[in-house]
Amino acid sequence: MDDSPSSWCIPGYEARELVGFGASGEVWRGRDMVSGEDVALKRLRVPDDAANARLRREAALLAALSHPHLLRLRDTVRTGDGWVLVLDYAAGSSLAALLRERGRLRPGEVVTALAPLAAALAYAHGEGLVHGDVTPANVLFTADGRPLLADLGIARVVCDDGPIALTPEYADPAVAAGAMPGPATDVFAVAAVAWHALTGMPPWAGETAEDTLFAAATGELPDLRELAPGAPEPLVAVLERALSVDPAARGSAAELALDLRHACTPEPVELGARPTTVPAAARPIPLTHEVRSRPAPDTARHRRATGPGRPRRTLSAIGRGLGSKGLRAAVLGVISVAVAVRLGIAWAGADTGSHAGAATGDEVVAATDLPATTPTPSAAAPADRGWIAVLDRLDASRRDAFAAGDATRLATVYVPGSAALTGDTRQIEAAGAAGVRAVNVHHEITALRVVSARRARVGLDVTERLAGYQLRQGDRVEQRAAGAARRYRVTLAASGQSWRIASLVAAS
Repeated sequence: MDDSPSSWCIPGYEARELVGFGASGEVWRGRDMVSGEDVALKRLRVPDDAANARLRREAALLAALSHPHLLRLRDTVRTGDGWVLVLDYAAGSSLAALLRERGRLRPGEVVTALAPLAAALAYAHGEGLVHGDVTPANVLFTADGRPLLADLGIARVVCDDGPIALTPEYADPAVAAGAMPGPATDVFAVAAVAWHALTGMPPWAGETAEDTLFAAATGELPDLRELAPGAPEPLVAVLERALSVDPAARGSAAELALDLRHACTPEPVELGARPTTVPAAARPIPLTHEVRSRPAPDTARHRRATGPGRPRRTLSAIGRGLGSKGLRAAVLGVISVAVAVRLGIAWAGADTGSHAGAATGDEVVAATDLPATTPTPSAAAPADRGWIAVLDRLDASRRDAFAAGDATRLATVYVPGSAALTGDTRQIEAAGAAGVRAVNVHHEITALRVVSARRARVGLDVTERLAGYQLRQGDRVEQRAAGAARRYRVTLAASGQSWRIASLVAAS
C-alpha cells in the first residue's frame, strides 16, 4: 500500500493523512466529500474469498451497532485491493498517547475514561460481539473529551473459532493459556487498561511477544496497592475481581461499568492542557499478535481458566517462560526503573495508531530540491541503502544520548517539538533520576522502503528491531535481550545539510 493519498481513491471520500498502519492495513484521516466532515478510513488487506465473506458478515453486524461510546462505522467500500471501513474520526488524543505524555492518570480520570467503555462492551456483548483486543491505543477521545472504543472492526462473533489477534501486554490469561476470547476477555482487558493507567505500565511484560504471553498465562500480578498507592480501596477491589485468572469470577461488563462508577468519584480527564469532563453516567495500532494452535502448558491454573473440553490456542513458539518469580522481577524491576526504560526505549515517542498522525501534505519534488549531501529519495535499492545509513547515523546519536544520560544530545536526532523527542527526553530524565544509564541502545534495520518524497521531507517504511543493550545502576549491570522486529513509518525532515526525524508511526 502506497503512502501517498493520490495513490488510491474511494468514491465519495478523500484520503488526506496516514495516522496508523499494521499487518492488516492502514488508517487514514479523510474527508466525506458530501458532508465535508472528517472521517477515519481504515484500509484493510483482505487475502482471500473466505476473509472477504467474514468481513462482509462482521461489517453488517457492526453497522447495526449504535452506542455513544463506540466508534461508529459509517460505510464499507470495496476497492481494488481490499476494503475500506469508513468510521467516525476522533479528533482528541488516544489513551495511549495520553499515557505516553503523562505516565499515569488519577483514579477519578480512570473511572471517567473506562466506565463508559465497559458499558459499551456490555451493549456489544448483548448483540453477540466480542472486541477481543481492548488496549490504550483503541481508547480514543472526541474533541470534547468523550471516550470512544475503536477497532470493533476486528470484533469476533461470540463462539467464533477463527484466528485470534491480541496485544500480549493486555492479554487475558485464559486466552494466553489456550481458551477462545469471550465477553470475560473484554472485562479483563478493560481492567488491564485501567491497571496501566493507574500504574504507568501494562500488566504483563517480557522481552518478546512470546515471553509476554507466557507471563500472561501465569495470571500472577503484583499487588496493585503497591504500584498505585493512591488508588482508593474500592477501585482496587473492583479491578482485582475483573483481573481474576478465572473468567467466571470476573463478572460481566455491565457489572464492571456500574462498579467502576461507584468505586470512586469521577473527575475530568486532562487531554493536553485542557481538562474535559465526561458524564459519569453515560467516547491506536501496538502491536497485535496472532495466536496459533498448539497445546498450552497444562497446569491446574490453566485447566481452571480454560475449562474442560474448550478449544486451546497458544503461540507456535512459547519461547522462554518468565514464571511467577520472573514475572514479578519483570514488573517490579531488578534495577529500579528497568521496566519503564525497556518499555519505552524502542522509539518512545512513536505513535501507535492514534489520530496524532504523521506530517504530510508537502508536494512531491525532484531529488535536486533536497540537500546535496543526503541520499536521493527513490524506491530503488541503492537509495534505500543510503537512507539506512542516514538512520544509522541518527540512531548512533540517540545511543550516545542514552549512554550519557544527556537529553540535549537528541537535538541532532529529532525535529524540535516532535512526539519522539518528547518521549525519549522523558525516558532519559526518568532513568537519570534513578541513577540508571542505558548503554549501547541501538536498532538493527532489516528492511527499508522509500514510500514518499516531498520537498525536504521523505517517508520511509522501516522494519527494525531493538538490539541487546545494558542497563547500569552504579556497579550493577543488567543485560537486556534484543526485542522483536517491528515496522515503523518514519518521516525525515531536512535541516540544513542533515536530516532529523519528524515523526514515527508504529505498526499497530
